[in-house]
Amino acid sequence: MKAPISLKNHQGDDNFHYRLLSYLKKVFPGNIIKLDMIRPTVFLLNSSIGDYIIKCYSSYNRLKLQEAFTATLKKEGFTSAYSYLRPGRREPYYLDGVYLGIIEFILPHLHSFSYHLDTDRLAGLNLLQNYHSVTEKIVQRYKTLIPPARLIEKWEQRQDRFEANKPVISYFVNSEMMDEISGWASFALEGMRRCEGFFTGEVEAILHGDVAHHNFLRAWNGKIYLIDFDLISIGPPVIDYLQYGNRILPFLNWSINELAKYRQLSAFMNEKGFLFALAYPADLLREWNRIFKNEDEPDINTIMQMKKWTERQFFARHQFIKKIGNMVKSG
Repeated sequence: MKAPISLKNHQGDDNFHYRLLSYLKKVFPGNIIKLDMIRPTVFLLNSSIGDYIIKCYSSYNRLKLQEAFTATLKKEGFTSAYSYLRPGRREPYYLDGVYLGIIEFILPHLHSFSYHLDTDRLAGLNLLQNYHSVTEKIVQRYKTLIPPARLIEKWEQRQDRFEANKPVISYFVNSEMMDEISGWASFALEGMRRCEGFFTGEVEAILHGDVAHHNFLRAWNGKIYLIDFDLISIGPPVIDYLQYGNRILPFLNWSINELAKYRQLSAFMNEKGFLFALAYPADLLREWNRIFKNEDEPDINTIMQMKKWTERQFFARHQFIKKIGNMVKSG
C-alpha cells in the first residue's frame, strides 16, 4: 500500500477537483453525472448507479478505521449512521496520495436539524445516548485504534492559542471583555483540574467528539442520523454531553435552569467537574482561534461577524458564569 501523505496540498485545489472527476470517469462503475465540491476534501457525486459522498483521507489506516467503525455500529444495532462502500472494487479508490472514502448519500429533509428547536435538541440528546449505549459495548475492540479523550489538555492548548491571538483580537473587541473571557477559561480549567477524576470515569464509550448541529442529519423520511466520526475518542460519555450542553446553551439564553430540564444533562448538575466545564468558553475560543489559524490575512467580514456574536451574548454569559460560580461554592 502506498505511503500516506498530507492533504494540505489539496486544500482548496480546483485542479484536484478536476483530476478527481477525470479519475472517477475512468474507474467508477457508473456514469458520472456531476461532481460538486462541498468542502475542499468532501465531494457530492451524482452517478447513474446512485449518489455518494466522497471524503478524502490522508492514509489508508484512517479510511479503514472509519469503514470498520461505522460497519460495527450498524452490526451492533445503531442504524442511525451512514455506511462506507466500495462500488465495483475491493481495493479503496486512490488518487494523488489521497484515499477516497465512498459514503452512502442520505437524502436530507427540507427542514434541517436545528438547535433552535427544542424537539431537535431532545432528539439529538436521545440519539447521542443511544450511540453511547452501543459504543460502550464495543469500546474494548477499538482501544488500540482510537485515542483517549484528553479534554483538559485540549482546552488548555485552546486557551494558549487564544492568549497568543488576543492582542490582535483586542483591536476589534474591547480588551477588558477579552480579559474576562480569558478569566472564564482559567476559572473553568482550574476547577476541572481539581475534579480531574470526573473526566476519566470508569464507564467508557467511543465518543463522537463533534456534536455540532450539522453532524445531526434529518433524512427525507424524518429519521435523524449522526454523521462525521473523524474526531472519535475513548472516554466517559459526559464529555460528549458537555460539548452538547455548550452547543445548545446559546439557544437557551445561557440559562442553567433550562439546561437542567434535559434528562441526560440534569444527572450531572450536582457534579462540580461538570459545572466547571460548562463555564469554559469553548465556542468563543475555538472560533476566534479559527479566524487567525492560517498565515493568510483574515477576512474582515468574518471578524466583524465574530465580534458581533461575542458582544451580543457577553452579558448573558457573564451572568451564567456568575451563577456557576455560586453553584460550585455552595455545592
